[in-house]
Amino acid sequence: MISRLLPIAALAFAAVMTFTATNAQAQWWCGRTNLNAAEETVCVTPQLGRLDRRMSRIYNRIRRDFRGARCVRNMVRTQRVWLRLRNACGFSVPCLRARYRLRITDLRNTC
Repeated sequence: MISRLLPIAALAFAAVMTFTATNAQAQWWCGRTNLNAAEETVCVTPQLGRLDRRMSRIYNRIRRDFRGARCVRNMVRTQRVWLRLRNACGFSVPCLRARYRLRITDLRNTC
């Protein structure tokens, strides 16, 4: 009987560890209770979470390095527009992936 339970326990442990590792990579805002569909999808899709973290690093580096510059003010304004476009994707992973990739490219060409 114990030998039958060991594989089940091992699978359960692996599932918990995978879930924990994935959630450890999530953005800080993933713990909020009022997420929209796009935010929920980013939080539960590892690839989108990685894209979101990459975009955030680029965005924050530009804000820090070019503080007060006109290009930063424009970037903040276009980020608000981008968030509306991202949120319009809802639960669509391909749409969200495309939005993130395009925004990352745009940010790399900023300032």
